[in-house]
Amino acid sequence: MPGAFSVGAVLHWEGFVFHDGESANKFLMVLGAKQGSDYLFVVATSQQHKREMTPGCNLTPSTYYFIQGGKKDFFPKDTWLILDEPYIFAAAKVVQAGLQGQLTVRGNLRLDVANAARNCMKHSKDVAQVYLDLL
Repeated sequence: MPGAFSVGAVLHWEGFVFHDGESANKFLMVLGAKQGSDYLFVVATSQQHKREMTPGCNLTPSTYYFIQGGKKDFFPKDTWLILDEPYIFAAAKVVQAGLQGQLTVRGNLRLDVANAARNCMKHSKDVAQVYLDLL
């Protein structure tokens, strides 16, 4: 499964477990996928939750990347990539989730959009070095 996707891949993870222990079926985007490294994922949501609808990089009050739905990109609905709450997973966990049928590749964002989201994370005021190393 690790070779099956790269930066910009949109995956669906059934029973995805958030940092707070809650779980839900979620779309994720691969933000970092370097050979021999862990994977860096960000959650994609169609729930606005007081976020602006300004296309592209938004750095305040939290860091997210907004993609208008129904345009040239994968998402049919308006979607926010939550860049200030990334997830790191070892390749073994990603493979295991894939083999168990929990994780499936659903599509890809255009490379320019994926790279713009990566650059947005790089400009976040609170991004940890461990995440930057995986970009």
